[in-house]
Amino acid sequence: KEAAVTALVADIDKLPDTDKLTTANKAAVSALQTRYETLDDESQKLITNYSKVTDAAARIEEIETYMEEVEDLIEEKLSGITITLESKSIIQEIDEVMQNIPPEDQLRITAIEQFLSPAKVELVNLMLEELVENGEAVEATQENKEALQALLDEINQYYTGIPEADKKYVEG
Repeated sequence: KEAAVTALVADIDKLPDTDKLTTANKAAVSALQTRYETLDDESQKLITNYSKVTDAAARIEEIETYMEEVEDLIEEKLSGITITLESKSIIQEIDEVMQNIPPEDQLRITAIEQFLSPAKVELVNLMLEELVENGEAVEATQENKEALQALLDEINQYYTGIPEADKKYVEG
């Protein structure tokens, strides 16, 4: 009995911090919950770090909710549409929700690869076209340098959100 308590406390301590959790930790958290629930009331009171398990379970549930939200947003707002410069707000809305999802879990969202990455590539390509006039690069002048810098910064923001494998489709 005492060994089970000691082992459980030690295993709970091995859980990653809440901000480092991913859905890959779900099975381990569930197993810890099950082990805790099999203990009698007296033994449960000795598990002083059990809040780490409940916090982890809540965080994983939160990640899964954000993943579903991103999947739904992408399917609802990007599926079957033509990307234009006005699509920036849609992509920004999706990116804001994605900030709550660890990168490892973002890779599990199939709609990102299917719709979001191509949309970002298309948007970057459209923005790059803004830097070309009559087949020539737009000349930087005192009058347009701030606008050009803002455009370059915005292009970079979207470009960095494109997975490495898809950057080859950017035409600039």
